Amino acid sequence: MSTVSNRKVSKELDDLKKSSLDNFTVFLTQENLLFWKVIMKEPDDTSYAGYYWLLSVEFSSHFPFQPPNIRFITPIYHCNINDDGRICHDILQSKWTPQTTMRVVFQEILNLIRDPNPDYALSAVKGAQYKSNHLDYEKSIKDLNEKEAKKTISEIMKDYKLTET
Repeated sequence: MSTVSNRKVSKELDDLKKSSLDNFTVFLTQENLLFWKVIMKEPDDTSYAGYYWLLSVEFSSHFPFQPPNIRFITPIYHCNINDDGRICHDILQSKWTPQTTMRVVFQEILNLIRDPNPDYALSAVKGAQYKSNHLDYEKSIKDLNEKEAKKTISEIMKDYKLTET
């Protein structure tokens, strides 16, 4: 990895630790600065309220000139997130700039969870369901939450063998 990438990733991690981003907790994987596991908790104003999900964040040697690869490891029912956990958001694609911070990225992921964009759905079925049968879409969210998401941070840490650094 380039020195520029290392410095930028290290700075991003430090900035996140210093800030109060209540919905995200970052874990390094085997002290590897380039691969993070992140626990996300959705606030109480959504159908995802009260649950935790695990995401992976992988930085390439081209960071910050290319966005990190971010995926949901814990399955989540959302029209802008596919079954492999890939997230469809322009902050991770066309609107990425080297000045984009991970704090902004995480906030945009929360915004997307709260306000899906079915016109750019990664799953045509989920996008159509969101538009035409919103109650059924909400039921699908709740069903998958119960099956896959965790209700406590300690539960998700245990399931994924995460320890605080």
